[in-house]
Amino acid sequence: LDEVRKVQAAAPEILQPVAEFFNVDIAERLENEKYWEGLAYTEY
Repeated sequence: LDEVRKVQAAAPEILQPVAEFFNVDIAERLENEKYWEGLAYTEY
């Protein structure tokens, strides 16, 4: 997650095709924790 945030901050054009295809705001998706809840186990 941190690495994707770095990419978005440094070169947002890299993720722009994803944003356009899925019609989403990448920055919002990366910063808002509600989108990340349940996508990974906190304990394994």
